[in-house]
Amino acid sequence: MENKEEKVVPLGEPLEYQGEKITELRMWRPKGKLLRKHKPAEGDGSIGLILGIVAGMNGLPADALDDLDGADVMEVVAEFSPFLEKRTGARQSA
Repeated sequence: MENKEEKVVPLGEPLEYQGEKITELRMWRPKGKLLRKHKPAEGDGSIGLILGIVAGMNGLPADALDDLDGADVMEVVAEFSPFLEKRTGARQSA
C-alpha cells in the first residue's frame, strides 16, 4: 500500500553504514506499533527518539544514524515532527 504522506529527505552529506551509501531517508506518519518499538537510550531525548524511528522506517538500526551530519539531523527532525502532531481538520489562518 502506497503511503501518500511519505516524505523523502535527501541528505546533504551522504552517510555510509556497513558499506552501504545512504543518500536519502524516507519517513511517513507512524502508527503506535512502530512508536512502541523505538525507545531512545537514556539521554537521547526527542531527537534520539525521532532518529530511531526514522532509522527503523528505513530498515536500519538506530545507531546507523549516529554519524549523520548535524544539518541533516535537524532537517530530518523538522520534516518528521509534523507527523506527530494531532490532526484537527482546522486550517491555519494567515
